[in-house]
Amino acid sequence: MVENNRVLLVNPEETRGRFDFKGIIDDEPLDLEVLYTILIDYNIETYLYDAIRSKDSLEEILAFFKPTIVYTNGIVKQVPFLLEYCSRIKKYDSAIKTVIGGVYAEHNYKHLYHTHLDYVMRSYDPFVMIGLLACFHNNKMDISSLNGLCYKENQQWRENDIVFFDINKLPEVNRSYFYKNINAFRYLELKPIAQVRTAYSCPYDCSFCYRTSLNCGRYVAKDIQKVVTEIKNIACDNIYIVDDDFLFNPSRLKEFIDLIKQENIQKKYVCYGRTDFILKHKDLIMQLKEIGFYYILVGLESITDSHLNHYNKKISADNNAACVKFLNEIHIHCMGMMIVDLDFKRTDFKNLYKWIKEINLKHVALSIYTPLPGSELYDNYKNQLITSDLRKWDYVHLVVKPTHMSVKRYYFHYYILVFKLLRLAKKHGIYDFLDWRKLKKDFLTLLFAK
Repeated sequence: MVENNRVLLVNPEETRGRFDFKGIIDDEPLDLEVLYTILIDYNIETYLYDAIRSKDSLEEILAFFKPTIVYTNGIVKQVPFLLEYCSRIKKYDSAIKTVIGGVYAEHNYKHLYHTHLDYVMRSYDPFVMIGLLACFHNNKMDISSLNGLCYKENQQWRENDIVFFDINKLPEVNRSYFYKNINAFRYLELKPIAQVRTAYSCPYDCSFCYRTSLNCGRYVAKDIQKVVTEIKNIACDNIYIVDDDFLFNPSRLKEFIDLIKQENIQKKYVCYGRTDFILKHKDLIMQLKEIGFYYILVGLESITDSHLNHYNKKISADNNAACVKFLNEIHIHCMGMMIVDLDFKRTDFKNLYKWIKEINLKHVALSIYTPLPGSELYDNYKNQLITSDLRKWDYVHLVVKPTHMSVKRYYFHYYILVFKLLRLAKKHGIYDFLDWRKLKKDFLTLLFAK
């Protein structure tokens, strides 16, 4: 019986002794909560350990809970921690089975083949864990039938076939962990905030991102009635819709708006959306504003058409300016996500600041261009990498040498731009919750780090 197992779920660290966004953006471990829900539904004793927030060490939790299997997941910058955890677990008790899943594992599962790792779950399907536990207790069950599972056989790694997963099969999330730690989660000034996923994978194909190829390249949306019911049942006034792009299907969004009104749900929302959709469906965006949409995270990426074409965004710089202007007019906060490209010159940094100031884009997220393993462009850069430390795949480190200047000079201009934008934000009166001294210190530490 699978009930005989004790499963430890580990929410991994994101950084260690480096700049992070703790106290600015603190995410609920939603995917682990989904897996927790399913395991509990199958009467499997399960414990969720948050390595970011817990005062207990991993070893202390192992001694306390005595798991038979440990699962953890993460994105690229967390991979060194995931593998370190597996090593520590095996050192503590070699009989404990170790499993890694998550976004990085979907595309880069072979990078995770490690002496201290037993299984890689490269499918988003969380029910694979139930099948795996059943195989532990029934030798007749065929482990090779488990969706996308990678496992060792005769000291060799085997890879099962993978098929897309329909997220409509997921139960409503058990949020006992969230409620116990509710004040730990925020998105900027929205605190507390709960996360909701209404779709998986992305319907677009930007070249710098691999989200579109997740779930076998199959974009799957959850029934909107289920979504609204889940939102209604969450005892939290702020909802972060973590879909790669929530603003996609106009008829689905209209149904969402109607149901939210029908249920008289009064909450604030954060979601991702694209410039072209926003400009094409202004009436719909205004209706979303009426029901509480507070932040829309828009992948503006660049202020030049040449860069936008390179990223395969299928939008123009003029579109981006018009989008910011429209959202400002209807009082939805636009979080403009911008890419600082590797080919930037000094004038590009200055022009980006000038554009942001003139267009009155108050909220900005700056990312250094980072070719992600598994993305379309990664192969073009893999021979030019200047580091192998995956912790630096965090969008605030260079992983490829800039085209027109030294690494040190690039960082100098990048952090000058960051400081100017922070000063501009402070002038606007936003981010009043920030500890400005700590933030400045963290950035300076990062700037002068070796």
